[in-house]
Amino acid sequence: MKKLFQFLLPLMLCLICGISSVSAAENITSWAQLKAAMESATEPTTIVLTQDIVATAEDATIEPAATTIILDLNGYTLDRNLSEPKDFGQVFFMHYKETNLTIKDSSPAKTGAITGAYTGNDGYGGCIGITQGTLNLLGGTITGNKTWNYGGGIRKLPGATLVIGGTARVIGNYAYEMGITEENSDIHFNDNHLNGFSLATGADALVTEGEHKAQ
Repeated sequence: MKKLFQFLLPLMLCLICGISSVSAAENITSWAQLKAAMESATEPTTIVLTQDIVATAEDATIEPAATTIILDLNGYTLDRNLSEPKDFGQVFFMHYKETNLTIKDSSPAKTGAITGAYTGNDGYGGCIGITQGTLNLLGGTITGNKTWNYGGGIRKLPGATLVIGGTARVIGNYAYEMGITEENSDIHFNDNHLNGFSLATGADALVTEGEHKAQ
């Protein structure tokens, strides 16, 4: 009976306190490892970067799984490392309805960044394309990303949800739309009245005066 109680006690505490199971992906040192961890997740997962992650020419866009994922940049840089446009050259492409991705930066100096994406004319933005699911951008700086379409930083399509808050920055991204350079083309909303977008109350977030508009 004592052994049974010892077995059941942690489960009872979890139920009482409302604690859910969270998996932590560790020892990620490459783009391929990060991609595998985020795409294979089947339960809520937290990933904390411990170094800069730079993609190679063979690496591909990360397509987060249909679950809750927290990515803590922890002061480090996630670099797609593209100097020429490439279809699906994003850092993240979110297309599952159940995906709930939170990006934050717990470092004291808030130096985490996501950069280096350069997409062709695939229509899904520069750094992050969202067709479905939810992106909670609560920290880190999205900067230095480019696209030959709309939204050098983020492009949100109908059916997706985008929340920007915390200390997030979306600055200095570019779009080359039909040969016309749009400097600071940071966020593009491809639905009426910015449906599914919110700026968290009290946030210290910054979005530049570039292209963050409804089409």
